[in-house]
Amino acid sequence: VYDNVFTDLAAAATALSDVDQAINTTARSKVDLLAVRAMQARVSLYAGQWQDAVNAATTVINARPLASRTDFPLIWTDKTTAEVLWAVSFETLGDGVPYDNVYFVRGNRQEFKPAQQLLSLYDQANDIRYSTYFANFSGRLVVNKHVGKDQGSNRNGVVNWKAYRVAEMYLIRAEANFRLNKEAEALIDLNTLRSARINGFTPGTESGTALLNAILLERRKELAFEGDRFFDLKRLNKTPINRCPSTIDSPSTICSLSSTSRAWAWPIPFDETNVNPNMVQNPGY
Repeated sequence: VYDNVFTDLAAAATALSDVDQAINTTARSKVDLLAVRAMQARVSLYAGQWQDAVNAATTVINARPLASRTDFPLIWTDKTTAEVLWAVSFETLGDGVPYDNVYFVRGNRQEFKPAQQLLSLYDQANDIRYSTYFANFSGRLVVNKHVGKDQGSNRNGVVNWKAYRVAEMYLIRAEANFRLNKEAEALIDLNTLRSARINGFTPGTESGTALLNAILLERRKELAFEGDRFFDLKRLNKTPINRCPSTIDSPSTICSLSSTSRAWAWPIPFDETNVNPNMVQNPGY
């Protein structure tokens, strides 16, 4: 599977290296060469191809900067595309205008309660991510990261999904360099990101296992609610999952996931198994 993914991305990079006009001008809603490099960086990290991950992430980092603390909250209301590499475009309804690569949705909902353990990881006073990702809504703290483009009195609940950002590239390069025994380079990238997000941050001096843990912790904080955590848990073998601490964040009957649970892999759809007799269904389905 990895071989096929890498082949497809290489072909896309070749094709997108020779275009006659800019693919993205204002919005970052279309896949261009830089987005492909970001994909190559992520897949290389997951596959353990450390130097390839460093190379692809470096290409992206050299091309686009991190968002400032002023701009960072505006990313999530689509008021800026600072550090966005590719975002899936969402709109509320079809209005007769010819759209391409647009999904029409009813909107996001502010009903998700963040885990207390996650909240405790942030410097709530100085980390711009805390006030951006969470908000008090009707007397309770909820996830605010994808609430909508209109943050005024009429929140439309629709915002473009940020599939790839420059911040992830710093974290990818930091982890890949660490695994290449280049701790100094890894620490520089980690401190660069932390300094960009945390007002008054004092550069860290972590090394060894503490450095790797710091990188993985920053991935959890930076990429929260973007869909990466599940794959990090899988690729790092961080199982089983237990969310039943003394202060329970979720219903006690469904807050744990064993390492042997079938839920780690979804079932292969019937249509796929029907047309391909060689397809083997995932265990437990």
